[in-house]
Amino acid sequence: MKTQTEFIRFLQKSAHHLKPVVQIGKNSLTPGVIKEINEALNTHELIKVQFLPSQKLLMSSICEDILAATNALFVKQQGNIITIFLAKAKDSAFIKE
Repeated sequence: MKTQTEFIRFLQKSAHHLKPVVQIGKNSLTPGVIKEINEALNTHELIKVQFLPSQKLLMSSICEDILAATNALFVKQQGNIITIFLAKAKDSAFIKE
């Protein structure tokens, strides 16, 4: 069993090649964006969310709102992109039992 830190590092390495699948724009975080993030997490488990430069100052509070709304795990922030993870209930590609 991996420790939390080892698991986060594993997720960071796994996300390296990924492109952002959701963009947070001038309308900030809307119910439609949250739905899109949830759908992406259900499909891919590990995703990147990109913030447009206009949202840079609000990025940390929007990130907290995303994590609260999705129950996802924060993996990493690099520039204006965050990586988040939510394991599937069954058949997770990242968690082996």
